[in-house]
Amino acid sequence: VRIDGARPFLASQSNFFLAVVRFSACIPEKEEMAFEWSVALPGEDVPVFESERPSLDIPPGVLEPSTSYVVRLSAGNVGRAPAQGSFDFDTGISPLISSI
Repeated sequence: VRIDGARPFLASQSNFFLAVVRFSACIPEKEEMAFEWSVALPGEDVPVFESERPSLDIPPGVLEPSTSYVVRLSAGNVGRAPAQGSFDFDTGISPLISSI
């Protein structure tokens, strides 16, 4: 499992992650897939965000700025052992823009 994310990761914006999962050619392509995403602080088991969709889209305001997180994914065909992966990332701070 490979997890790709659109950088930069900013707490004030939506953060999008996509999974690339390779399976054996002997598994039928039309079997139902299951996805379990979680986002947590490193070393923590309690997620700050979860999803069961094929991609992960974290809305603005869920993550804290200047904080490290771990995205974990378990993906596979229903009824079969899932593939698992993780991705570490840090959130940045959005530049302050003002008009006078």
